[in-house]
Amino acid sequence: MLEKELNKEFDKQKPEPRFATKPQIRLMINGKEITPRIQSTVAQKSPIKTLPINFSNENLKKFQRLEKKEPKTQVRRVGDKVTYELEIPGVESINDISIIKLESGIEVKAIGKNKAYLKNISIPLPLTKYLLSKGRLILELDTKE
Repeated sequence: MLEKELNKEFDKQKPEPRFATKPQIRLMINGKEITPRIQSTVAQKSPIKTLPINFSNENLKKFQRLEKKEPKTQVRRVGDKVTYELEIPGVESINDISIIKLESGIEVKAIGKNKAYLKNISIPLPLTKYLLSKGRLILELDTKE
């Protein structure tokens, strides 16, 4: 009984947290309040998944049956990012793509309507973003380590 009363007294004397509510932050430029808008194109077009991104069993069987072709690739480096753009016409969904991290780089497989695509990227950099849009798979690799 005495113990319960002491516990109640201790609870009353506990200091309140400094930030009981979310702190309000305002961005002011030249005396005018600015409301920042943050847009993420990757989040809108395809969900972010962690590696490895594997095929379903059905897609794996389909990949094995189809004729394999290496996709046309464009590589760009901007700052500390390397961007690979793979042309994979006929691939309509991120579920038709497999991205697997290997010791020596990244293996990309994709299933189109009549063809399967296979690309080995032999640069062992971490994948930070990927996006499938209009028959193009864009992979962004980070060169900072």
